[in-house]
Amino acid sequence: MKSQQLKLKDQTSWQLDNGEQALSQAQLVLAFMDPALGEAESLMRALESIYPKADIIACSSGGEILGTDVVEGSAVATALAFDKTPTRLATATGETIADSFDAGCSLGQHLAADDLAGLFVISEGLHVNGSELVRGLREHVS
Repeated sequence: MKSQQLKLKDQTSWQLDNGEQALSQAQLVLAFMDPALGEAESLMRALESIYPKADIIACSSGGEILGTDVVEGSAVATALAFDKTPTRLATATGETIADSFDAGCSLGQHLAADDLAGLFVISEGLHVNGSELVRGLREHVS
């Protein structure tokens, strides 16, 4: 596995450390952003142009990890390229907290495969019942 981190340069762009080249084979980018940045659509578009082949997942955070430091009021993205591991992205939405089980079932149906080795789930924290989401996932993924 190869990885690299980017940090927020300004409101619309990212900066790689030490003049590195972008990890062009990245399959997955995880971006964590301070909620004060707002919607940050321009930052997402910039990540898409840097890593055109990667699935990009972004969420708000209460502190962003950059190397061994925790920073606040910023955004940090980590790009990952796996040598032999395929990745898949699935999303689900629900209208109410009562939809959590069904959302989990939907995710499980999309992700179930013989080569599935693990799951990484990011969920909205206030309007999702995490236990029910996981129960729905487990109905289709074991």
